[in-house]
Amino acid sequence: MNSLKVLHVADIDLNSENDGIHMVIKRLADDKDSSEKISVFLLRKSEKVNKVPSFLYYFNEDRHSFLKVLESSVWDLIVFHTCFNKYLYGLYKQALKRKTPYIITSHGCFMKNVYTKNILKKHLYKAFFIDNFVRNSKGIVFHQENERKNSYYNNKKYVIIPNVVDSHNSFDYNLNNKQLRFVSISRIDLFYKKIDLFVEALEIAKKDFKKINFIYEIYGTGSKKDITRLEQIIASSSFRDNIFFQGAIYKESKIDKLSKTDIFIQMSSSEGMSVSISEALSCATPCFASNMVNLEDDFSFFNCGWIVELEKNKIAEGFLRAINCYLNNRSMYRKNARECAEHYFKIGSNFGKFSLRKYEKLLKN
Repeated sequence: MNSLKVLHVADIDLNSENDGIHMVIKRLADDKDSSEKISVFLLRKSEKVNKVPSFLYYFNEDRHSFLKVLESSVWDLIVFHTCFNKYLYGLYKQALKRKTPYIITSHGCFMKNVYTKNILKKHLYKAFFIDNFVRNSKGIVFHQENERKNSYYNNKKYVIIPNVVDSHNSFDYNLNNKQLRFVSISRIDLFYKKIDLFVEALEIAKKDFKKINFIYEIYGTGSKKDITRLEQIIASSSFRDNIFFQGAIYKESKIDKLSKTDIFIQMSSSEGMSVSISEALSCATPCFASNMVNLEDDFSFFNCGWIVELEKNKIAEGFLRAINCYLNNRSMYRKNARECAEHYFKIGSNFGKFSLRKYEKLLKN
């Protein structure tokens, strides 16, 4: 089973500059040694693709599109990269009908905290669809062991495939900013990313934070409602002269920004494995993150950042402690962050083959 013919099913935009799942799917499919065996079924209608990728891709033109793709070849495996999509039930039924084995990459969607938003709707969806969707699968791909532990399906057969980023040399162990620079890069979603909670937490220890010379920049895209609300929270903050929402940032500009950042901040209430944190670590930037990013083990082993519970007092106390630790030993934390990233670079250099070996493991009885 060294040359699996794999069909990835995902809701991504091939023209997108965003990272996260967009980048992960492209890297899985764009493997030099196996791209001819890997295809992607896009859960969206046809659109112009600016840069044609090396792998085959199909659009979800109508209700027969997926069946046509299934019938066009003998697929060894389908990898679903979504749990919440209006087309998913129909695709799942067609895969079952043709007895094509499939697995599910969680991307954090099985974590219990995800089901605290739209509680009734999501729990009904789980009971009437997702439970069967998981039961009939060959297994689940999680990004971290802690993600599995915090999921509803922690007893299902599984493998770990981390989200990894490419190696680069844009980092500085001896960064010595006079004004401390803090950065967040994520989707602007106040329910899941909790950026507003972090801004509000600074008020808890306002006197202490006022003594610190810092700038905090927030990057990302999101709904107009959430962006407007975030801007209102910043405008009413005691630190409105220190905190700035900067919109989207991509590729080289993002790496350059991260390499000049002292501490990366991510307060997510649910996360499979944050690509933004991986990128920050690759830039030798230590991270201050919530206990829901599933990186406690890495942060503890490499001593490359700080984990805090999602509660305002604990965020304020933890961030003051993190700043003090960092100021006392900047270069150590920066070297540790890069060392953590290099642990995953080894996987990233052979990501396609690594993932295929993991898929083969799930297909074995």
